[in-house]
Amino acid sequence: MKSICFSGGDFHNGMALVTKTISEIKQNKFGVDFTIDKVLYGYIDWYGDLVVSYKYKEAAGFRNGYAVVGNGESYGVINRRGGQALPYTQRLLGGYGSGLLPYLNDKAKWGFINLTGNTKITSDFDDVTLFSYGYASVKKGRYWALINTTGEIILPFKYRKPIEIQSKNKVKVLENGIGYVEYLISEL
Repeated sequence: MKSICFSGGDFHNGMALVTKTISEIKQNKFGVDFTIDKVLYGYIDWYGDLVVSYKYKEAAGFRNGYAVVGNGESYGVINRRGGQALPYTQRLLGGYGSGLLPYLNDKAKWGFINLTGNTKITSDFDDVTLFSYGYASVKKGRYWALINTTGEIILPFKYRKPIEIQSKNKVKVLENGIGYVEYLISEL
């Protein structure tokens, strides 16, 4: 009989994140006893078979065939078979999309790298969203803009909330904090 603890719950790219308890940490804070499970993460397929073994201290769901994993000190990327696509070299990574991953540099600024670790969009953003359909929202100061995979600004830094990429042809923005407006990307 298989004993699996679903962590992520949902299947992404045919894989689901699962955990295995390796030990318990007992703590007492303010007279209350806590037991915290120390876990390792792995991945199962649709059939419940363990495809990627329990060896990651931190892990995210698969996105576009890749998942961000951590060893407790840094982050890297694996493919669907558990092969290391990007070594543990980054201090923080976001999900893979449109060939790029958001990364946080040592000055707490976000940029984007590819799977070989090469910077493709310089890290000078205060916040970012994941790339979807070739676009991502990026923030400088108080305002958000929309960029493409080359870093070209498609919509200027004037939006109070991230621009929602709804499809490869359409985005949705909050205009002047009043209401949402949809734009066709071809019209921008």
